[in-house]
Amino acid sequence: MSSETLNDPVVVGAIFGHGARISPAWFLFGGRKIKVIGTNHVWVERQGTATLHHFSVSDGSDTFHLVLNSETLSWHIEGVSLP
Repeated sequence: MSSETLNDPVVVGAIFGHGARISPAWFLFGGRKIKVIGTNHVWVERQGTATLHHFSVSDGSDTFHLVLNSETLSWHIEGVSLP
């Protein structure tokens, strides 16, 4: 398995549900649209006044680390792990 650390902005399609639940459904990365098949882990941290929502998601083969900044409402990808 190889992993790559990134800090690139990404476009994410997400579902916002009950109780402020957020679920990324797809995102654009590397010139392609990646459908999220599963969410492995979710956690939240504070960075100054912003709340960062972290998502470890999978497309069925690769794992991606997406982050939503609640202050700027922007998404970025922090990393990808390939088999």
